[in-house]
Amino acid sequence: MPANKHTKKIWEIYAKQGSPKTELEKKMETLRDELRPHTNKWQAIVDHVTQWKTTRNPHHMDFALQLCDKYEVPIQGVIQEEIKNSAVMRTSGSPSGTADSIVKNGILDMALLYVLNFRYHDLTLEDAAEKAAAIFAPHCERLSFNPYKASTIEKKYAARYRKKKVEEYPSFDEIVSKERAIDPKKADALEVFFKEITDSTPQESNHSNHSNHSNDSLEDYIFKQWSESPDFFNEHKQDWEEIIAAAPECPDYLKGSRR
Repeated sequence: MPANKHTKKIWEIYAKQGSPKTELEKKMETLRDELRPHTNKWQAIVDHVTQWKTTRNPHHMDFALQLCDKYEVPIQGVIQEEIKNSAVMRTSGSPSGTADSIVKNGILDMALLYVLNFRYHDLTLEDAAEKAAAIFAPHCERLSFNPYKASTIEKKYAARYRKKKVEEYPSFDEIVSKERAIDPKKADALEVFFKEITDSTPQESNHSNHSNHSNDSLEDYIFKQWSESPDFFNEHKQDWEEIIAAAPECPDYLKGSRR
């Protein structure tokens, strides 16, 4: 199944504006369109396929296949192609990485997600990292690798969530504004099209709106989105408060370089 017409139109617009999507981005957005009719868990599958394409670790496709089986997603299109490609690399190429490395990185990703929620619920970054280190240490130890130190979690969090957003693509408003100086009628048509996209695929509009805040960090952006959805996040506020209260004290050996 190819990418849907909205996705293809967006590719055309970005290309005309001098910021074409990469082939990897096109492939992953096609995969997203293929998965959406079958599961609302499509992002986790797309993430594994993206990691496979960027790291060449074929075990990512094993995890993607497991998720497809779990959510009863048919094996077709991009998924089918990349399962074949990863199998070829296992037998005749130079595969990189292990399944253990994916599990280990998955634990780190979850720890960073906890820190993000702890920060949203008013903890300092230092306190949030120490609580996450204490919570996830048993998971690491059960899998026989050294647990993540709080200082490591803090550095990884800062690199992922607190660095400033670099604008990679023009926002929809910028595209329309540029076009209006050339062809007002075409600009009007683009505005109608972008409104249609916004109404049908909020994910695209959120990404484009983010580019208007290039001085914000990803953390700033996420917190802003959460603040605009108070009903959803207030529903989980008590859960996070309970997790924070129940988190064990972080022992000195887990604090790392700032012990």
